[in-house]
Amino acid sequence: NSSRRELAAKIARLGLGSVFDGRCFSFEDVALPKPAPDIYLAAAAACGVLPGDCVVVEDSITGVRAGLAAGCRVLGFARDTPADALMRAGAEPFADMEALPALLGL
Repeated sequence: NSSRRELAAKIARLGLGSVFDGRCFSFEDVALPKPAPDIYLAAAAACGVLPGDCVVVEDSITGVRAGLAAGCRVLGFARDTPADALMRAGAEPFADMEALPALLGL
C-alpha cells in the first residue's frame, strides 16, 4: 500500500529496479487498495500468469487478506506481525528471509 514515490524509493534503495521493470504497483495504480485483491491481480496480469501461480510475501494482515482474495499462495513474513496472527489470517508464516528460497522451492 505504498505510494508510487515511496515504492520507487524503496526499489531504488534495494537496487531492484531492473528486476521489477514495469511490474511494480502502488495503491495509486489500482482501483482499490489492500485488502482488496486489485494490486496482486494487476501484478499477476503484468507478469502474464494466473494469480493461483503466484506467491505473495506479506508482513501485514491486510496484505495477507489481499493476497488470499486474489487467489495467491501467501507467505507471511513474521517480523513486525506475530506469526500466529499471520497464520490465523491464512498465511504460511516464516521468520527469516533466508528461509524464503526453500519456501519457494528454489
